[in-house]
Amino acid sequence: MALGGTQSALAVKPLIEALSELDPRVRWAAAKALGALGLPSSAEGLSPLLKDRDKDVRNEAAMSMAALGDQRAVGTLILIAEESESSAARCGAVEALGKLHNPLASRTLEEIVASESAIPVEGLLDGSEPDLRTVAAEALAAVREASNT
Repeated sequence: MALGGTQSALAVKPLIEALSELDPRVRWAAAKALGALGLPSSAEGLSPLLKDRDKDVRNEAAMSMAALGDQRAVGTLILIAEESESSAARCGAVEALGKLHNPLASRTLEEIVASESAIPVEGLLDGSEPDLRTVAAEALAAVREASNT
């Protein structure tokens, strides 16, 4: 969706309308564009997608809401971090949880940090594959630091 890159509030209305399209690819793209737009007011339109029947749409809505600083995404992000089959999705959810600084994420992040096996995050453009536990440890530190301030 080219509208997401315009950095204009004028793009919000057509993107919000696209969130109700039947095609999940359109809903996914609209959710991604709204997150990229960076206007916190667009989180309200994304909120219903946290219960979308399409897993990818739910995930993208949660990631976009997290990018907008909306705490309503925390529950869905925790589910992604705990249950996603995609290591990249898990890593993104863990990073987003750290940025939201929500103490509800602490238990999930602690469990990932304490997990016995290192889980590499595949598909990163720079070729590095960080351990998901390392990403979770950084996110947990951010949550704890925010709780102490």
